[in-house]
Amino acid sequence: TISTAITICFSIPAGYLAETIGRRRLAYITRIFWWMGLVITIYTPSTHPEYLILASALQSLNMVMFVGWSAFTQEIIPLSARGRWSGVNMLVNGLVGVIAPLVGGVVWSLNPDYIWWISLFCDAVIILPLMIIIGYKVSNADKDQST
Repeated sequence: TISTAITICFSIPAGYLAETIGRRRLAYITRIFWWMGLVITIYTPSTHPEYLILASALQSLNMVMFVGWSAFTQEIIPLSARGRWSGVNMLVNGLVGVIAPLVGGVVWSLNPDYIWWISLFCDAVIILPLMIIIGYKVSNADKDQST
């Protein structure tokens, strides 16, 4: 419920904020909300499950504001390659979707908290740097074309 409410209330302001400070910059900043939500999820004691509502709110803020990155990914892929890009993207997502539950089951049997820690680690160490590198390369390519 909280995720839906946040999505409804903050979608339009997030769009305005993305136009003001930039879509990529907003996508980078909002990763922090995702990380805070994961840490709260990990450390929520069983005696206070209401903390999970806060975690959900923080993670949904990230998802609402991530709309700018979704638009940016369509800008960096040339129109002539979008069909191939979508096909490869769906193939990779499908393969990961088959393998991830198996790996998740093994990790869960070791310690369920590891799933959250792995998600946090991969987002902070792999995904965010890739987002920054892609944004940087595209910005430099745009500057080279304009000169």
